[in-house]
Amino acid sequence: MVETSALGTLADRPMVVDQKVLTTQSPRGITASCAGGGRSDPSQVSSSPEGGVGRTRNIVSGRPNHFRSANPYTPALSRRPSMRVAMVTPYWLPIRGGVTTFVAGLSEALQPISGVEIHIVAREGTGAGATILGGTKSRFVQRLVRELQTIKPDVVHAHGHWYVLLGALRYAARNPGVATIFTLHTEISSRSWIRRWFLGNLLSKADAVTALSQHALSTAARKLRILALSEVIPPGVAISYNSPERIQDFLDTSGLGKRKPLVTFVGPLAWGKKAAGVALLIRAFHEVRKLYPGATLAIAGDGLYRARLEALADETIPGGAVFLGDIPDPAPLLMGSDIYAHVTFQEGFGLAVLGAMAAGTPIVASRTGGIPEIIRDGDNGLLVDSAEDIVRRIQEILNNPTFAAQLTDRARLDVRDKFHWSRTAQAYLALYNRCIRRKGQQ
Repeated sequence: MVETSALGTLADRPMVVDQKVLTTQSPRGITASCAGGGRSDPSQVSSSPEGGVGRTRNIVSGRPNHFRSANPYTPALSRRPSMRVAMVTPYWLPIRGGVTTFVAGLSEALQPISGVEIHIVAREGTGAGATILGGTKSRFVQRLVRELQTIKPDVVHAHGHWYVLLGALRYAARNPGVATIFTLHTEISSRSWIRRWFLGNLLSKADAVTALSQHALSTAARKLRILALSEVIPPGVAISYNSPERIQDFLDTSGLGKRKPLVTFVGPLAWGKKAAGVALLIRAFHEVRKLYPGATLAIAGDGLYRARLEALADETIPGGAVFLGDIPDPAPLLMGSDIYAHVTFQEGFGLAVLGAMAAGTPIVASRTGGIPEIIRDGDNGLLVDSAEDIVRRIQEILNNPTFAAQLTDRARLDVRDKFHWSRTAQAYLALYNRCIRRKGQQ
């Protein structure tokens, strides 16, 4: 049986959408960036050195694509900035996922800081704003080293996958003053002790390892025995005004305008443990519809497990679920919902949960991974462990609008006080400076 989280099969490929950072828009006057899950597990090791999913090739020559896009984060400067940062990511737009959203949000927040220059380098993608190197994992490493020699960064901030960090470390070995940072975007799931040893050795060579949640960092530290400086730095979420008209128009067009109450899940259906959570939500919804006959479960996402989940929904709640596939902008759906239900058995952090918090949508979420670090049960959302919990918690929200409003008010305050991109940018800037000073003292 193939261990998809370790091997990175086709089922794990993130969805491709419009070339923009996804935003969620709310009739409550809020817009929040959110993302579906992408392939962000650093333990995803190809079964062959030149293998791996997602290689981009020229359809004429058959060779890997290697091209450069204009980078709006890098202004033309007449003198060298005080700090030059290379953001290296497996994916860039239009590939949607938590890694892309995080890199875009952090880069945009860092760029206005005086003296900071950002360069984004990615293996996959076509969107403007990054240098796309393409190629297999090993060729990407080689190309990355050459690209970094051109950029001459003070800091290389690598994200998500082992081969991204490997290229950064090879460059730093030739340039001793360069600091290398690696950010974990999900929990380590590889069962192979060889892969765990390899990853632990690689991460220990970085100057610092960060994670979006304490759960993800603790899991990595326990499984990999990381020796590098480590720190939890939560992501931010963008907030702005958006009118309710667009929300209603989307719901009407999707056939959801008159379906009440509306419960929503947003995320890829490509990971086994995440799909199992959606299956649990579907089974629980059978009981929900006994209490609220008009209740509808809207599921936005695509992937290997979609067909199985559709079959389960047809059998369990006929007419009660709508599968929308991968939608370019989940904002109208998310913000037009009565409840956002994030039921999963695997979650490093939960960017979609953060987006729903910012949007003012009541949340029911699994007590797993990094989610309890965001959601305080009964205070800014509700946590669940079973199908019975899901039914009971949905009832609590639908039967008590005052309680639901209290949950969403506290959730939005948390976003304002804890999850702002400017706060995340300042934390990383301080970390960059610490690592650079340490390198200078060695």
